[in-house]
Amino acid sequence: MKKIFITSFFVFLLIFLNNCKDKGDDIVEPPVPPVVTFPVINAVDGILTAIRTTTLNNTVETNIGTCYAAFYKNQNSAMKLDAGNVTINAKTCYKADNSIYFMVPTASEPNGIPFSNQVFWQATGNTSTGVPTIYNKDDSGFPATPSLPEFVNMLSDYDYLLTWSSSSQSDSVIIIIKGPSATYKKTLASSYKQLSIPKTEIAKLGVGKGSVQVINYKINYSAVSSKNYAFIKQSIGYTDKVTIQ
Repeated sequence: MKKIFITSFFVFLLIFLNNCKDKGDDIVEPPVPPVVTFPVINAVDGILTAIRTTTLNNTVETNIGTCYAAFYKNQNSAMKLDAGNVTINAKTCYKADNSIYFMVPTASEPNGIPFSNQVFWQATGNTSTGVPTIYNKDDSGFPATPSLPEFVNMLSDYDYLLTWSSSSQSDSVIIIIKGPSATYKKTLASSYKQLSIPKTEIAKLGVGKGSVQVINYKINYSAVSSKNYAFIKQSIGYTDKVTIQ
C-alpha cells in the first residue's frame, strides 16, 4: 500500500487546557487539537494515533502522551465522521467540531496520557454515520524513543550530524527541522539513527531559533466489520532549543 506523507508543522504539545474560569465568566474554554505530523494512508476508513513525545529540560526527561483519531467517509480524509464516544486507555477523547478526536495535556494532567506499552482504543460507533464499534488492544509497545540533545546549534557553513540513538521497532522515521524561513523534511528507513544535514539545507532554514523533531512510527491495520482502520504509534524526540546561524 502506497503511503503519502502530509506534514503539518508540529506545534509542540505543552498545550494546557485552561480549566480556570475568568472572573465573572462561567464559560470554560474548550481544548485545542494538537497539530501533528502523521502518515496518511490510502484505502483506510480512519486513523487512530497514539503519540508519545520526549523532551529534555535542564537534562530532565519529560514524556507527554497525546492522541489523534479521525474517521473517514468513503475513505476520504477530508470528510470526517462522528464515531460516538472514543476512548484511549480508558480516557475519553475530546471531540472537535470537525469530528477530530484528541487528547492534550491539561492543568490536572500536564503529562497527558500516561502511556506504557499498551494502547487500548475503544469507540462506541455511530450507526447513522456507518462507523462500527471499535475495540483494539495493542500490547506490542511503542517504537524506540529518539534521543535528541537538549540544545542544537547549526551553522550554515558546515554540515550538521543529527543523531537520535535508535529507530528500532518502527516502520520509518521522519525528520523535521523548522527554521525561521523554511522547513527541512526527510523520511528514512528504520535502520537509520543519524543523518548529516547538508549546509546548503541549513542555510535555507534562515538565521534564528528553530525546532527539531525525530518521529519514529509504526502502523498496524485492522479490519472492523467492513471497515479498515490504521492504528498508529509514534515516539517523538523534540527540542525547540535550536539555534541556526
